[in-house]
Amino acid sequence: FILDLSTMKVGHSTFMWEHCKETTPKEKERILQSLEYEIRNFPRKLLTVDLFTDSGNNVGYQEMEIGVMLADESYARNNWYYAFQEALRDMCERGEKQKKAYLLLLEGGYDYNTFINSFMNAEVSPNTFSNSGTGQLEVPNTFILPSGRACERTLFQSILESLNSNRAFNIAGNGFTPTFRANAKHFGFDLIEHSDNMLEAVFPEQLLGKKNEFRGNIDLQALEESLQKKGVGMILMNMTSHYKGGQPVSLENLKAAKALAQKYGVPLWINATRAIENAVFIQKFEPDYSDKSIKEIVKCIFDEVDGFYMSMKHSLAKQG
Repeated sequence: FILDLSTMKVGHSTFMWEHCKETTPKEKERILQSLEYEIRNFPRKLLTVDLFTDSGNNVGYQEMEIGVMLADESYARNNWYYAFQEALRDMCERGEKQKKAYLLLLEGGYDYNTFINSFMNAEVSPNTFSNSGTGQLEVPNTFILPSGRACERTLFQSILESLNSNRAFNIAGNGFTPTFRANAKHFGFDLIEHSDNMLEAVFPEQLLGKKNEFRGNIDLQALEESLQKKGVGMILMNMTSHYKGGQPVSLENLKAAKALAQKYGVPLWINATRAIENAVFIQKFEPDYSDKSIKEIVKCIFDEVDGFYMSMKHSLAKQG
């Protein structure tokens, strides 16, 4: 066996690892029997690989730890609030033309001129997900909450208040997470699921990594039939679809869903928790986007939607 070191590229160093307790297949089977095969109760420490947990398990890096040390716990507007707004606009709206205003805080260059010129000079715009300047006071459209579950609850409550009614409507989508279902039921919303017909079909093993059928797509024909019947007040798409084992959604499908949403006067929202991961699938397997960067594809995703919510614990942080 010959190892050619000249071809190896090392992009990081390992500073920390976790000790795992070895358990045999028979021991795992005995544990499952004792838990009546409820996998949510299986002790994490006795697993070598955890394919169930999808949040708070990302690898940390040095800059992230530096950011933790610079955290601002002020009761008033802390410094990072304004940087967060700009980072959100970087992700959703700017593609490769990002301002990266957070670097001003990391580099210690935050002063009067920085605040006025970098954070308070933007006008209110109907095309932004995060109004800045005086707009974030006059027309706030970005809200930071402690968890994705709180996001869902606030979303449903806000919809009812905006309708000035206790009567909810139907929400159509490509699948829904357990917490979304629970919150919808609590507030009286009915959910209509339109999964792609290929979702449960067997995928050829030899095509893994070479082809993707985007089985997280919404069934467009079924969606239009639901919209024609009236009663659907919102379309929600998960990207990727957590409910379907992380299946991605194609941009072609998202654009078609947007066209239907506009045709029937219904807002299209996405759960953007895994939008960056979804963008990677689009880049790799959707021909029209193979030459675009992930940042550009993420911008394309947000260009199609009227609103979104996301848990930032999943893809963007190791915990939090």
